[in-house]
Amino acid sequence: MSADFSASKTEHVYEFLKQAATDNKFREDLRDMSQGELKKKLKEFGVTVLAADIKKPPRRIPSKAACNTLIKLFGLEQKGSFNPYAASKYDYNPSTLAPLMMTIGYAMPLAAIDSEVAAAG
Repeated sequence: MSADFSASKTEHVYEFLKQAATDNKFREDLRDMSQGELKKKLKEFGVTVLAADIKKPPRRIPSKAACNTLIKLFGLEQKGSFNPYAASKYDYNPSTLAPLMMTIGYAMPLAAIDSEVAAAG
């Protein structure tokens, strides 16, 4: 499995995590979209991946709390919107945080948050 993050920026990571933390429809889409549909969705966030490399639905999506924890952990939000200082910290073309959008199944972040593993599965 391989993915290309060269077009991904830290703001993409923030938007992805924010939607995963707050938008039930987005979460359902990540869980249930076809591989081809999810490939297109990830492209919107600067991630290019082969549809064949994406886990078939249904995918397990981490909790909203885990996604919020990642936003806070990396300081991606300031006063309810993207923190522009995060870009200067993580954007090295591509964002060093871009792999947070890639996991087993290319659907959600892979990280251990308070004993919860945030990963598609």
